[in-house]
Amino acid sequence: MGMQLDWLRPVVGRMERVVNSIEKYAEIKGSDECYLKGVTVFNLKNVDAEYKETFALLIAKMFYEWKKKDSNSVSVHLIIDEAHNILNSFKSSHSDIWEDYRLSTFESMIKEGRKYGFFLTIASQRPADISPTIMSQIHNYIVHKLVNDKDLQMMENTMPTLDAFSKSRIPTLGKGEAVLTGRAFGLPSLIKVDYEPYSRPDSDDVDLIKKWTSKADNTASASDTYSGTQTF
Repeated sequence: MGMQLDWLRPVVGRMERVVNSIEKYAEIKGSDECYLKGVTVFNLKNVDAEYKETFALLIAKMFYEWKKKDSNSVSVHLIIDEAHNILNSFKSSHSDIWEDYRLSTFESMIKEGRKYGFFLTIASQRPADISPTIMSQIHNYIVHKLVNDKDLQMMENTMPTLDAFSKSRIPTLGKGEAVLTGRAFGLPSLIKVDYEPYSRPDSDDVDLIKKWTSKADNTASASDTYSGTQTF
């Protein structure tokens, strides 16, 4: 019995640390209180990197298990942004057993979720880092500009509907431009996404010329004020 306790003590200790870490960011409540209607956003920005994968797995599995038992709701759509941080295929600080469980759980969701009305959408700037099994189960793609050779090779291996011409355009796509390909589209299509001014995302690149010019003007103005001379 003492030997069994010695084996269990580290496991119990790890469980206590996980629960304590979760309680730093979330309140643990009954399952009936967890499901919301409409659109719900879970922001993991301030969660420690060590526990982001754990939180994402708990949230996804919670909704997946709920949807499997609930036939009244039409569908559940889980969208994971920066998915390479959650669905990566490389090892993190967790054990191999936990890594296998994490990936197998998400792989099960994307392979079997459709028959329960549970759909997974992932967004990533580094798709080559995502588990190949997950990538192989995706049916439709919206591809924006990619220049990394690994990402381009991954697309060639996992997107049978992507033709050579569309692939050649991907490294040169501009802002708002994308290639649509997959089962939902007859042929790969090049599109440019329009936006309304009121809903335009604040995601522009820094205008370095404007910044540098503004800084140079301010420096010159300060110099003129200090020395009483005019700068040409």
